[in-house]
Amino acid sequence: MTTAVNAVAPLNKVSISLAAGRAAGRNDLTPEPISITFVYGIGKEGLTPFEYELSGIPSGGSAVFHLARHQVDAFFEHLDLSLPATEADEIIHFTARVDHVSPASSREVIKAMAEVSGGCSCGCGCGGGMSHEGCDGGSCGDHL
Repeated sequence: MTTAVNAVAPLNKVSISLAAGRAAGRNDLTPEPISITFVYGIGKEGLTPFEYELSGIPSGGSAVFHLARHQVDAFFEHLDLSLPATEADEIIHFTARVDHVSPASSREVIKAMAEVSGGCSCGCGCGGGMSHEGCDGGSCGDHL
């Protein structure tokens, strides 16, 4: 399979708009689409199930899928979604539109890898990496 230019592929910076609803074509869980920008393919286990859904989709393309609420966190893994609370077995319908795809710079890849790994050695999960700048505006030393 060949990948189109400006299509979702490993180590590309991908910007998407994600809409979610309780039925196909209904966006009642996200009145405004959620904007997410990430480096494709740097999850802790490689590609996330969500990234597999996006593979090869060009800018302007979209993917439509549905999941039970209890599957959402594992499906999106390190990508943070702010969805309203729903029942664990409720089916959520998603539409992910690929807004922009570009090669990620080395700096963006390294930063994204640090964020995915948690980076911070104190275990607070701030993602601050070696600079420890993610701890509520302070430093990890402030709460150890």
